[in-house]
Amino acid sequence: MTLGEVVWVLTSTYKVSAAETAEALLPLVKLPRMEIPEKARYVRALELLGSGKLTFGDACACATAEMAAEGRLVSFDRALSKVPGIERTEVVGAK
Repeated sequence: MTLGEVVWVLTSTYKVSAAETAEALLPLVKLPRMEIPEKARYVRALELLGSGKLTFGDACACATAEMAAEGRLVSFDRALSKVPGIERTEVVGAK
């Protein structure tokens, strides 16, 4: 099962809040023996999810933008412009 599926089941099926989901999963994901490719990205995504303002998918996109593109993100979702550290644009290559 992927981390995204776990988040989805907890928040959708069991109605656990995003903040509670992040609080429960972060210690597990951070365990040294928990082998997750690009672990730091998912830790950051869970931290963003914990703010309660993003879906896990959006949190992953923002975490990726922070780590791989200096916070630049191409998206039509204007709400992502409000995420600290994210510079959203709707045009590839624009600043």
